[in-house]
Amino acid sequence: MTGPIGYCIVEDVEAIFKAAQDIIKIGSAETDNFTRADVEGYIKDVEDRLNARLRAKYPVPMPVPVDDIINQIVKRRTAYDIFLDSPMAVGAIEIPVAVREWGSVASRDEKDVLAGRILLTVSTRETRGRLLTSHLKQIRNVNMRISGYDWNYIGQEFIIPKSIIVRAGEVITSEEFVLGVDYEDDAREGKIRRLPDGGIADGQSVYLSFLYLETQDYQKGTRIEKQLFDRSYQ
Repeated sequence: MTGPIGYCIVEDVEAIFKAAQDIIKIGSAETDNFTRADVEGYIKDVEDRLNARLRAKYPVPMPVPVDDIINQIVKRRTAYDIFLDSPMAVGAIEIPVAVREWGSVASRDEKDVLAGRILLTVSTRETRGRLLTSHLKQIRNVNMRISGYDWNYIGQEFIIPKSIIVRAGEVITSEEFVLGVDYEDDAREGKIRRLPDGGIADGQSVYLSFLYLETQDYQKGTRIEKQLFDRSYQ
């Protein structure tokens, strides 16, 4: 099953595990920790719990595809819950840092949505159809060096999700790195990190182009055309 089954799909959760050195394996082999059906069940459970909390503020269930922030919350919370139920968690002295981060980021973003600090593109019950989004989008280009596998802060928060383009050089024809293969980003927090076995070398300078908001209101983002960017990297 590859199509949307809700607020995220199995592949979204699987990508999180792969980025963490395949900490959990999904499949049908005996060596795999969970089946796809198992993961779909976890996604549904997380989705139901999230809907219950969002019901007072937003009409639920939300139409698919959902805002990126909802997808991020569900896939991180699902990955967190699956790990806690996995054999690896039994008898573990402590939960791995990456796993703790999945849970803490999901909880923080959910609280921000409930408190109105992150606004979705669906109408709230209070406004009945008025979209609570910001249209004050700006383009920015950044040159930075990425080291290790820790998060590197870009220096810009509230970047529009899926607008980040990472290249090896300044020009548009330079090699473009692949999200989820070469790097991982957190658009809202404005940070990026290398992935093991990716194409970005330790300490390499990369060139980022992205859209961001002038306000702190959340905006559902879409990838923008490359030719919109100039070469004025900072």
